[in-house]
Formats: sequence, C-alpha cells, structure tokens
Amino acid sequence: MRQNDKTLISLLDRAIALAQSGASRGQIGWQRETYETVARNLHEVRSGIERAQIPTAPGAGLAVTRFLSEAGLDDPELYRAVLAIEHHHRRFGVMGG
Repeated sequence: MRQNDKTLISLLDRAIALAQSGASRGQIGWQRETYETVARNLHEVRSGIERAQIPTAPGAGLAVTRFLSEAGLDDPELYRAVLAIEHHHRRFGVMGG
C-alpha cells in the first residue's frame, strides 16, 4: 500500500472516531443517526481502500462532505476532518491493496 493510501486511512480513522464520538454524546435522534451514518460510510470507504475498490483517479470525490452539508450537522471539527479526506483523495487518488 502506498504512503498516500496509508495517510488517507489515517485521516479516515480520525474522522470515524469523531463521528463515533458525536454519536455517543447523546445528541437528539436525527443528529445521532447522522453521526452513525457518517461513521458507517467512512468505515465503508476505509474498507474499500483496503480491498482496492475505491476510485483510483485523482480528482474523484467521495461525496462525504456533500452528505454532511445536506444533513445539516453542525460539527466544524468533523467537517474539517472530512474536508481533509476529500482533499487528499482528490489530490492523490487511491491504489488500495
């Protein structure tokens, strides 16, 4: 696995931890569900990278920031973490494996 892929996995791990933390803070129903969905989706992205099933082309997005924006979740730290993932993925792509 390339160093860029390892960096992306590290960024994903941080964002997953933030989303899981948000879900466990006892937010109201829709917020908790949104955090849980974000954590689940990020985990799927992470697993896809390990299985080499994520788009490899630099410039391709993962649509995670879009989901956060549409969900209306007000968590600047999580949003910054997800932006870092999107930026890294768009810049380097993923080889996986």
